[in-house]
Amino acid sequence: MLQLSGWSRKRRVVVVRRTKTPRDSASSNSTAKGLPLLELAGACTLESATYEYTVLVTSLPYEVASISQLYRERADTENPFDELKNQWGWAGFTTRDFERCQIMARFIALVYNWWSLFVRLVDRERHREAVTNRPMLLGAVARQTRHAGKIGFTSI
Repeated sequence: MLQLSGWSRKRRVVVVRRTKTPRDSASSNSTAKGLPLLELAGACTLESATYEYTVLVTSLPYEVASISQLYRERADTENPFDELKNQWGWAGFTTRDFERCQIMARFIALVYNWWSLFVRLVDRERHREAVTNRPMLLGAVARQTRHAGKIGFTSI
């Protein structure tokens, strides 16, 4: 339990420690020295184990595993709205004409939906934010070609 000076009451602080997988460690450019066979199997050795910490402040009475899952799900639902506002400009236009604002908001939502469908066709396993992956994905447009019974791809 913790009560900061601006808070009206005490709140519960939950610290969640998660072992990073070798895949997570490789993406963060760490130089882990473990056994290659164990790393391929998804296991971490003590020498290569790195941790990711998450600190949650809550007043929920649930157990730690439930709280961390609830906050993960909450972040998953809030991230698309944050992306729409900050990366797609959904909050970046103002005018006194309500109809033009409504048309632009709908247009941005439509393009965002098209982009999301396009990105899901490229990678179905995870969500990719436009600001970091747009240049890569726009450069990956290709044309499917057939010649002599073989299928190939050429960049446009």
